[in-house]
Amino acid sequence: MTGTYCAQCDDAFPITEFAWADTGERISEYYERYRQQASPTQRFLASRAGMFVMAAAAGLLALLVGLLVLNMTVAAVILAVVAVVATITLHTLSLGPMVLKQVLGTSDPRLLD
Repeated sequence: MTGTYCAQCDDAFPITEFAWADTGERISEYYERYRQQASPTQRFLASRAGMFVMAAAAGLLALLVGLLVLNMTVAAVILAVVAVVATITLHTLSLGPMVLKQVLGTSDPRLLD
């Protein structure tokens, strides 16, 4: 998370400008504290960059299979799009929460204290 909305003025600001009301801890430091508990591999796998790299790899592989094995251009493009969408969906619904559970003990970041 890089930014959030101010409930008082209804404008968006960087997360570094916000702190928890009860502890005074900056929200950016709070997220960094939890982020440091993950290994570099776990951080990559759970990140947007990781998700897009995996989706691009799946799409490229599907495209190659469609072109080289099936020898069908339209089918290859459709297969690649399906692979990208499926990878992003699986990452969002499965891989991301799985890494959160491994690192933080919960797949729901709202339960962190």
